[in-house]
Amino acid sequence: ELLNKVISFWVVPESMDELERRMRLRDSDKEMLESDLKQLKIDMDFFEANKEKYDFVVINYRDRLKEAVEEIEKKLG
Repeated sequence: ELLNKVISFWVVPESMDELERRMRLRDSDKEMLESDLKQLKIDMDFFEANKEKYDFVVINYRDRLKEAVEEIEKKLG
């Protein structure tokens, strides 16, 4: 019964290039950045293989996080 109440979202960047740009701006540790980029690839491969299992996909556009949050809130009603 509880699973019937779950709403799943996947929040994605507008593009992989944009996300990598954002990550490079905020992460000055080269090793950490490389590790994060590897994990990003794993996560996005998982998403591509499983996206039909999510109720909603929300795109987080550059400098528009508030809009992404509002979209989620609207879907939750």
